[in-house]
Amino acid sequence: MPATNWNLDWLAHNAQRAYPLAAGADHKDQQGQFTIPKDFLLSLSFAVHPAVEANSARFFIKHIGAYATGYSIVLGYQPSSGDAIDVAIAQIARQTHTRNQQYALSGMGEFADTSGIVVIGNLEAIDAQPAGFWTFDFTETRLEPDCILPFIRGITSIRVRNGADLSDPIYDEVELAAGANMQLVLSTSEGQAPVIRLNVIEGEGFNSDCGCDEVEGDPITRINQVVPDETGNIDLLGTECLQAEALDNGIVLTDTCAKPCCGDPELEKISEDVRQILTQQLTLEGLANRLQSSVDEFGSTVLGSRLSDQSCNTCDSDG
Repeated sequence: MPATNWNLDWLAHNAQRAYPLAAGADHKDQQGQFTIPKDFLLSLSFAVHPAVEANSARFFIKHIGAYATGYSIVLGYQPSSGDAIDVAIAQIARQTHTRNQQYALSGMGEFADTSGIVVIGNLEAIDAQPAGFWTFDFTETRLEPDCILPFIRGITSIRVRNGADLSDPIYDEVELAAGANMQLVLSTSEGQAPVIRLNVIEGEGFNSDCGCDEVEGDPITRINQVVPDETGNIDLLGTECLQAEALDNGIVLTDTCAKPCCGDPELEKISEDVRQILTQQLTLEGLANRLQSSVDEFGSTVLGSRLSDQSCNTCDSDG
């Protein structure tokens, strides 16, 4: 008779045998650098709709991301021919994880409306594995077939879209109610699926006020004491120099006479003429200065020669 009895629960048993991974594989990635420890995955359950026609024995762990903040697990499906596809993902946050904690598996792609759960055990052994994003082959990480359960596909949630705004998913019981100018009619026929018909109609109490907060302003009734004609129009006509042009919700008035009539060639010619006039002005100023110097020199010479030929007349004091 044994001295000690060990009674292990379901998850504890799984930590010793790598369940839900199938037995007989080494659970290594494609490069042989990363190994999934036995006590990391303890249980997995994923519901699949029969219409997908998926083989429950073809599901496997396709990717594991090992990061400082936690781990990501991507569930894959290997069809009988072709490449494997991603079907679900679970995120495990390191900071909030506790032993044997359950996480949601969210469906992806063709399996977007399916869901499942995965139970994660200890992180000590997997923390010893290298960090990175690792890819596994189907033969090394396939799941036991009993992890895949049948699921009757249906409407899991409803969202309301208004332009670019999309509401959060609405679950449980949802009631469709008629609104303004809208009538909902339920049609049921034996042997056929129920049909909800949306009728857009007027009257019969389906009209309602807009409820808009905007208030329209008073219309323009006259401009400078000018009233419109019988159709409500006031014509704005252009003149020789003033042109009126209609735009969307506006009028443009252009003074055509104020526009410059000269372009770049004409302005360049005028600038060249002005430069020549300035040059000629400087030349004339130089000639005038030289002429003035000559006149001054001539006057001094002539006046000096006349005074030198005459003697000074002295007058006595008696007169």
